[in-house]
Amino acid sequence: MVLSLCVCGTLSYATPVDLGVGYDDPVGTMPDWGKGPVTIPSVDLDGYELTFLSSHDDYTLELLQDGVVVYSTFASSATNTVFLPSILQGEYEIRLYGDESYYLTGYIVL
Repeated sequence: MVLSLCVCGTLSYATPVDLGVGYDDPVGTMPDWGKGPVTIPSVDLDGYELTFLSSHDDYTLELLQDGVVVYSTFASSATNTVFLPSILQGEYEIRLYGDESYYLTGYIVL
């Protein structure tokens, strides 16, 4: 007797998003050292699903391509998942703006 198993669908693997800190006004008054984000949240990208693996603040999430904002949404601290539109394709700079003078930034490929 032969037993065969078919796994249909696609396998996807979450990719960590490496985030750093940026400032809106690098020439003006910078915040004192020690100000800014206390912790940078851990974030994974799986397809078009962005998942916060740790607690996080409320953020305005922006995706930029060639310095132009092509998508923006609100990422509430009450949820850990943000679904990005599947029509977006390519490499994007991701920015997470809180209520301070800094933002978190990194790059993702959709």
